[in-house]
Amino acid sequence: MKATTRLKIIFFLSLMGIIISVYLTGIYYQEKSSFCDINDTLSCSAVSNSLYAQVFTIPVSLYGLLGYGFFALVCLFLLEKPPWLKKKKIMQQLFSGESMFSLALISFIFSLYLTYHEIFTIKVLCILCLLSQALIIVIFFLAYQLIREQKKINNP
Repeated sequence: MKATTRLKIIFFLSLMGIIISVYLTGIYYQEKSSFCDINDTLSCSAVSNSLYAQVFTIPVSLYGLLGYGFFALVCLFLLEKPPWLKKKKIMQQLFSGESMFSLALISFIFSLYLTYHEIFTIKVLCILCLLSQALIIVIFFLAYQLIREQKKINNP
């Protein structure tokens, strides 16, 4: 698979993640029930109102929104390669496959932590949270393949 194809897939997955994160942030702040409140075991509202729905008083979904936004921006910059990006070394490092992979790795580990608590502590699953976590897993693996491919090109 070409790097541009991977970037386009990550971009699309990031847009899906942004939509999910905006919705979950709305549930968190409005404290209303969600369309995915199916029963006592499957409830986005229960998870969004749990102790694990925030870190440093900021909703986890808001961190997700920022993370997915960053993934989307990196993809746009890597696909379009604006001229000003080539001139600034710091910008090249910030908007790189490596930075995307680093954030995806952190997000992947954090999503495992949250999934653990959904299953074993809260004992309630959020379908949208699980979908978001699946998006992160795919983004993580695609970002890994992207940087691996870039290293092969740079170091033949």
